[in-house]
Amino acid sequence: MTRQITMQATLLGILLCACTPAQKLTGVLTAADTGAPIAGASILAVQQTSSRTQRPMMYSGPTDTGGNFVIQVSPGSYKLCAHAPTLYLDPCQWGSPTAAAAGAGASVSASFRLTQGGRFIVRIHDPKRLLRQQETTYQPTVSVSIISATAKPFCLPIVYDDGNIRDYGATVPLNIPMNALVFDGGHVTIVDAQGAALAPGGVPFQAAAIVAPAIKQFFPPPDATFVHVQATGFR
Repeated sequence: MTRQITMQATLLGILLCACTPAQKLTGVLTAADTGAPIAGASILAVQQTSSRTQRPMMYSGPTDTGGNFVIQVSPGSYKLCAHAPTLYLDPCQWGSPTAAAAGAGASVSASFRLTQGGRFIVRIHDPKRLLRQQETTYQPTVSVSIISATAKPFCLPIVYDDGNIRDYGATVPLNIPMNALVFDGGHVTIVDAQGAALAPGGVPFQAAAIVAPAIKQFFPPPDATFVHVQATGFR
């Protein structure tokens, strides 16, 4: 009899855990410089774990035309990241993300603001198509990252490639001294715009806010800060 009661209690506990209702993180995403709502952004709630080996749960949701978002999450503590379609910075990469604790009960308000950044591009001029030739033999080994005194190293994704030109770019903080590091993978020689070897510490730059016409798919991007380098030959 005691064993039966114990089993029933265990099953009841499992059912109660499985039926724990999802909690809501709600809020409004706005621009820190204008106070205007940011529409079309993706909000990511990343669970804060007690161990580095524990895989965090992640939940996401979009913002509507008024910057409002609603994300269904399980109870726990979260940090909120944001990827905006405009030139605003993800606080999880460049700042202090907003923290939110979702427990049993009512929805949790987690409104926050994004700081404006600027578009930055490292452009590799490759008229001989050396990068493409290298990548038919080796793994894609060319990479670009940026470093600064105030942020962890950040790898730039490829945002344009027509074979002759390859752009690595992202939205970065404005008017902060940074360095762009180009790793050639040991196969292609990459030099700066004047033909000199790249410094081990990278190419210094500061992204600036550039006012440009709102023209989609304009090439090159008229609102970007550029660092130009060249692929000159194989080693």
